[in-house]
Amino acid sequence: MRLSRVTKSQRTLPVLIGVTMSSHMLLLILMLLIPGLLSVELCGRQSVNVPSSYSRQLWGYAHTWAFEGKVTGVRYKDGTPVTVEEVRRYIQSAIQQWCRAANQEGERVKCEEAKDYFSADIKVLFFPYNGSLGQSGAGHVWIADSGHAWPARLETTILHEMGHIFIGSGHHGDGVLSYNIGNGHPSLVCTSLGQDEQKWALELYNPKIKFRVENVFGNESRGGRILIDGTERIIPSDPGFVQIDGNRASSFPHTIVAVGRQSAGGFLQEFDCWSGNNSLRSLSIQIDTFQNARYYARFRNIYNLRLENDFGGAGNGGFIRIDNMLCSLPNTAFEVVHGNDVSVEAPNQVFDFLRYAFLQWSDGGKANPYVLRPVSHLNMKAHYIVTGALPPPGVGALKNVGASACIVWSQHTSADVTRYRIWRRVEKKTGSLSTAECVATLDRSATSWTDSRFLITPGFTDDLVSYGVQSFHAPTSTYSEIEFTQVFAKRTGDDLTSAPGQFLDPTPSDYSLSHYPDPVRSSANIVCALHCEALVTLEVYDVNGRKMITLVEDHWPAGYHAVVWNGRDDRGNPVSAGVYFYRLLARPVSGGQPGVITVTKKMIKLR
Repeated sequence: MRLSRVTKSQRTLPVLIGVTMSSHMLLLILMLLIPGLLSVELCGRQSVNVPSSYSRQLWGYAHTWAFEGKVTGVRYKDGTPVTVEEVRRYIQSAIQQWCRAANQEGERVKCEEAKDYFSADIKVLFFPYNGSLGQSGAGHVWIADSGHAWPARLETTILHEMGHIFIGSGHHGDGVLSYNIGNGHPSLVCTSLGQDEQKWALELYNPKIKFRVENVFGNESRGGRILIDGTERIIPSDPGFVQIDGNRASSFPHTIVAVGRQSAGGFLQEFDCWSGNNSLRSLSIQIDTFQNARYYARFRNIYNLRLENDFGGAGNGGFIRIDNMLCSLPNTAFEVVHGNDVSVEAPNQVFDFLRYAFLQWSDGGKANPYVLRPVSHLNMKAHYIVTGALPPPGVGALKNVGASACIVWSQHTSADVTRYRIWRRVEKKTGSLSTAECVATLDRSATSWTDSRFLITPGFTDDLVSYGVQSFHAPTSTYSEIEFTQVFAKRTGDDLTSAPGQFLDPTPSDYSLSHYPDPVRSSANIVCALHCEALVTLEVYDVNGRKMITLVEDHWPAGYHAVVWNGRDDRGNPVSAGVYFYRLLARPVSGGQPGVITVTKKMIKLR
């Protein structure tokens, strides 16, 4: 059986359902005159040596076929009539063989019999005429026989022509798709696909897809890590990508996940987008069957912005504002992604009981806030000047009922604070309130002041007396605001209160400890009374006797001394709520009894 194109000399009646007979004839003539109508451009995806005239013809997954069963008068060589059932069976077998070949390593195409002829993708027609012919094109298969074919040749013809529907118009090899199949060569009367046809169908419908993935870092370096289908892959810096091949199209889509943060070229890198497409900012993407495609994760450098406060050489603490967020210093580093602006602001603030005002940045800039766009790691320092002092820390009062009112505090941390002012304001139980008056000015070594005019009472029986302390900052010649504390007291009538400029500090008659507030929440003010000059140790213990912290190891003069415990242990960790004991060890160095005096008091700390 010779398979050839239809010629005018051959009597064929291939009726195409849905159009007139003349239009069918016109279509056949056009296919003869324009051979390109019977072929499709090669898709370029095959990964084996498929003949160049072949290409995938059925795009998409689901297709249908139909047979117009006009077989009246068609007979085999021995006179046996050709039946519709036989032809349908041959068509079904041919389609199944080609689909199986295409779907060897994953289902890529299916083709089922249509419910009606009009809707079918592949239409098969059978017409009798003198000569033998099989022809295909434009989704149609025409089959004709002059009566000298055997069933095997009819089956082979259908299988051959269906091959053109699946993989194109070529004629190659000695199998089903050979040009002269069955023409005097019984061995070429093939009712099943050979290895070549199966291989070509597989490679055209389910080719092996190659693609490569890479990271492009902010400094244009390559390498790093990436995840492909959940497996982490290390990308070598040379050639700078990972080539993935051997995956059939049916295995797609595959998933690629960028490692959001990784180091490269001296910088921490942050993922930006895929393949330069700003709309693809998800770490994970799914890739489809694009041969030799390149997928790259674009990253941007992350710069370390190290910020400091310079309080005139007093240290790097306090706080700074970054993008309107208040941050405590010192801090290891803040991160800025390449191309992003960051706003830094150095607010006026208090550090170590002194007030500071911003002066300028370390690069000379005076803008505040200051907008930066780093292009590398950057160190910035905010320079400050002192504008004044705060009151001394730990201002409080002793509340020993029947004793003279006594205000205490801790020595100011700055040596530039050279003296203190003591203020008093009295509110009578009747409701009258006196104006605040300065009752003493003391040098910086003072940490307490006793007012003999008032005695402590257990409640508001007479007066509510407010005492305040004010620091004087010598370099700026300014006084701080007044830090007040209050006690219940009554006037004694005795006018032994110190006059302005005079320090009056009666020596305590014994050694004692007290604290306030009671109970303690965040910090405690501990007041130590020394009868004479002594070497002093002040420690805090928990209820199990474990030492939490040593607050003082010093040489103190006789008098009242105030110490602030911030509620932390010697490692700087906050202690838990519970019962604690604070202990004073005093070894007198003059005017006192020999040996060590020990005083211990209990303290309750709340959360």
